[in-house]
Amino acid sequence: MIVRIDSAYFHATCKLVVGVYGNSRIALQLTDAETGEPQCTATVNLPEFELANGEVLLKCWSENEGIPEALEKAGIITRMGTFVPTGFVSAEVARLIIDPQEVWLEDNEDELTIEAAETGADRELDFDFEAFCQKRMDEVFGG
Repeated sequence: MIVRIDSAYFHATCKLVVGVYGNSRIALQLTDAETGEPQCTATVNLPEFELANGEVLLKCWSENEGIPEALEKAGIITRMGTFVPTGFVSAEVARLIIDPQEVWLEDNEDELTIEAAETGADRELDFDFEAFCQKRMDEVFGG
């Protein structure tokens, strides 16, 4: 997913990269759309704070100042107006508008196609690429 990010410290066309933290919470990163160079990690993982399904904690301090506003403007999240303390600063709670699995699949479809071909799975008579992709998503997202 390509988005335009205009924040306090950078203005760039970025690719939204969806990942998963070790505790299965969603991680959001922004990379340069052309070079793939990391621009920022938009989320933080604070396992001690309970989040509802579809919620993330946004890093909104230092170099990430303005990132929550930019993500909301891009239609990725809805800001909830709730903050949780993380020491000297606070992280902002937001609800995802996008489907993180859909974004992940779009981003990884070529690699999954190659994996299916390299393993020979795609040569099976009853091969179901959608089921193959769903299995990989379940492995990544803990489904």
